[in-house]
Amino acid sequence: FLTRYLTYRARIFIWMFTDSSQFFLFPFLWMAIFAQTALPNGYTLRSLVTYYVIMAVVSTGFISHCARHIRDHIMNGDLSRRLSVPFPFFIYLGMAEISYKYISATISFICIVLLYIFGNNFFTFPTSITQWFMFTASLGVTFIISHLFQYLIGLSTFWWEDINALQTTEEIINAIF
Repeated sequence: FLTRYLTYRARIFIWMFTDSSQFFLFPFLWMAIFAQTALPNGYTLRSLVTYYVIMAVVSTGFISHCARHIRDHIMNGDLSRRLSVPFPFFIYLGMAEISYKYISATISFICIVLLYIFGNNFFTFPTSITQWFMFTASLGVTFIISHLFQYLIGLSTFWWEDINALQTTEEIINAIF
């Protein structure tokens, strides 16, 4: 699956630009905003910047986007062929999404290293092994829940041919929460 995503290199550069913009745009935006005004009670600039970097990691590396692939399989008639193969379709989609996330995680890692090198004093890191373990476990659960929601949205193509509105609604709700 990884070779499929690496075939079109221009697409990779577009992903790199959009994914890395989350890491560099929002933290510096909030730093500029709160350089002029007071911080909300209980928050520090370091905690806000750390929060937005963590949100960029989660949205870049652990949110699934498989609904459009399911829609394409259903609309092109490829689903019947995929269902006749002994390899489960759900796992096939999961493996394709994980290979894409491998590329995204690499981009995220590079961005985090750059941010750490040039802005180490703007981040708050967990000090406990338990916090790191729970964060890592929550990332796995995040991917599974996101993948299941996207899978259900993709399967709704059987009832609605165009799932763009449903997918956009899910993305807005996801962005809010």
